[in-house]
Amino acid sequence: MIDGELFDNLEYLSSTIRNSHKEGNKPLFWGGIQLIVSGDFFQLPPVNAHNPQDEFAFESAFLEDTFVIQMELTHVYRQSDSKLVEFLEGIRRDQVDRENNNFKRLLNGTSSVHGASGDNDTETRLFPRTDDVKRVNQERLKSLGKEVVRFNVVDKGSLPWLKQLKYHIAPDRLEICEGARVMLIKNTDQAIGPVNGTTGIVTGFKGGSSLSSENNVDSVVSTVRFDSGLEVSLEVEKWDIMEGTEVKAFRRQVPLILAWALSVHKG
Repeated sequence: MIDGELFDNLEYLSSTIRNSHKEGNKPLFWGGIQLIVSGDFFQLPPVNAHNPQDEFAFESAFLEDTFVIQMELTHVYRQSDSKLVEFLEGIRRDQVDRENNNFKRLLNGTSSVHGASGDNDTETRLFPRTDDVKRVNQERLKSLGKEVVRFNVVDKGSLPWLKQLKYHIAPDRLEICEGARVMLIKNTDQAIGPVNGTTGIVTGFKGGSSLSSENNVDSVVSTVRFDSGLEVSLEVEKWDIMEGTEVKAFRRQVPLILAWALSVHKG
């Protein structure tokens, strides 16, 4: 997906490179290049759109003039349940009646059906952009009014492998407090402990091993009560960059991220 501003800039470059802005007295868009463009405006929005006024391609000044023929594909192949298809289409167009019986039937058993508010601490909101995730998580963290405990990442190794560590999900800086909603991002002992993706609430902090002193000045680790009811103290974990059987670089951090909001996109 590209934003409207980029779409307009591409049109300008095409016309300029081909030195063809007009055909007779009429504008010649894209320098006369024939375009076949496909896209789904109900998918994720553009990442880091520079101009919020032209965030989507359909807001481009040239879109309508560019395409003489426009076609919409309406047949759904992935679902055969007509009620489900209608429900999904309603969500995409923001035309869902929450009091509709079909809506309640399809979401039966979720907290949304039983009148829970969007600020329920047991619910995680999904966003297409990481900027929105950071904003919501920081707002919720601040609203708790508790003392924030910080854990800084420890990266060790040699180049160029050291640069690859920034792609790991473990954050450079983790800020949490008692009551924070979090998600585990690394498997622990799967036989007795929580696994990657498990969510819970921070219940406090306690003294950790000497290893934890590199991540936290007070050498503490977090204690989390997961949604299953299991409460555990989480020491720092290690993520390795391997070449064959040799560790070339590693990242050490508390294996948690804030989880009032999560992203379905990397941008």
